Amino acid sequence: MHIQQSRTYKIENIQPPAQNFNAGVLKTGQGWSRYWGDDATYQKGVAPSGSRFNDNGDGTITDNLTGLMWVKDPSELYGPWGSPGMPNTMSWYDAINNCENLEHAGYSDWRLPNIRELESLINFGTYGNVIDGMYFPNAQSSGYWSSTLLEPYDYYAWFIYFYDGMRGAEDRNYYEYVRPVRGGA
Repeated sequence: MHIQQSRTYKIENIQPPAQNFNAGVLKTGQGWSRYWGDDATYQKGVAPSGSRFNDNGDGTITDNLTGLMWVKDPSELYGPWGSPGMPNTMSWYDAINNCENLEHAGYSDWRLPNIRELESLINFGTYGNVIDGMYFPNAQSSGYWSSTLLEPYDYYAWFIYFYDGMRGAEDRNYYEYVRPVRGGA
C-alpha cells in the first residue's frame, strides 16, 4: 500500500500586480440640462484629460482614450473610398472587403470598426455632426457601417448616424459611409 504525503509550502513576499481600474466612464459632453435628472443635471463621468485625438501627420488619427487608430479622411484614399472631400458610400460587404484590403500609412491591418468602437467617437454635447470635424474632416453627418451584426437577424448590421449619434440597423446591401480602424484589444 502506497500512502501519499501532503506537503505545505509557505509563499512569502508575493505582491499582486498593480491594477488600475479607476478610469471610470467618460462624460457624454451634454453641457446644459433640459430636464431635471438628465445627464447634464449630475455631470457624472470622467472628463478626458489632455487632447483626445492625435493627428499622426500620415493620414491617420490616434484616439488617446481608446488607443485605436482611425483613417483621418477616407475620401483621400481614392478608388472605392471616393475622391478628396467626397467620400463614397458602400454596402456592408464592400466595407468589410475594402477595410480588410486597405494598405494605408504603412499599415495593412485595417478593419471595419465594431459598434462600440464607432460609438466611442460620438460627442453627445453636439448636434448636427457628432464627430470631431477638426480631426475627421469631411465626416458626413450620416450613417457609418460597423462590423457588428444585429442578432438574431444577421442580414442586418449596426450603423451609427453621425448627425445625432443614433444607432440603427440596416440590410447589409444598403449603402453607408465607412471609417476604417486598426488596433484594439
